[in-house]
Amino acid sequence: MLASEAEELKTLVAKYRAASSEKSQLQVSRQRSEQLQILCERIGTIRQGAELLKGHRLHFDTVRPLAENTLHIVNKLKDMASQPGALGGRESTPQFSALVKSGGPALQQMEATLLLCWQNHVDEKTGKHDISALADWEHVPDFRSAARSIRVTQTKLMELRGSLPSGEDTFTRLQELGDQLKEAWKKLENIPANVMKFLRQASSPEGAPLSLLEEKVLEWIREHDLEGSFKVRTTSRQA
Repeated sequence: MLASEAEELKTLVAKYRAASSEKSQLQVSRQRSEQLQILCERIGTIRQGAELLKGHRLHFDTVRPLAENTLHIVNKLKDMASQPGALGGRESTPQFSALVKSGGPALQQMEATLLLCWQNHVDEKTGKHDISALADWEHVPDFRSAARSIRVTQTKLMELRGSLPSGEDTFTRLQELGDQLKEAWKKLENIPANVMKFLRQASSPEGAPLSLLEEKVLEWIREHDLEGSFKVRTTSRQA
């Protein structure tokens, strides 16, 4: 092989390696750019939630050291991203390594802290109720719709408290659902035990014995205009 051919071959190999390296760097840069975008969107959601909570005077603990370090790294990478292919270079590698190591946990801590604050607020707005009691009310025809309405509203509230508020409409929705829940519970709570016992048995296939229809139970039924919901019948006795 002539010296000129050998030199030309070396040049071609060098160009190939450079092109291959550039292509690899661009691929890494593209992947890191996507990762950075996802992180920025996640941070945006956290910031928005935090501002909304603060705007409603809700207090929460911060995780400053982790949060500040993560935001510093993200801002530095965003500056690098303005230069084509820079995110795929060696300079950005330590920054992405640091994000993998501490960025994820930092964001998780921030999200958990804010979410706990939001969930406490939702629970305070809706109050505490004995959900297990709904099983009894669902057996009473006159209160079945109210019991089912509570379950539906409760499901919607659980969905609402499962993620950070995204806007003022989330707080408006919470108020609406909270009012619906309170109104529905008013129809079911504070029922005397003897009334509840009569209603439960009267709704069963066997019916309720007349001995359970005490004077106070009858008064309660009349007060709530439920007399038309009951019928008295005889039962055949077996020898």
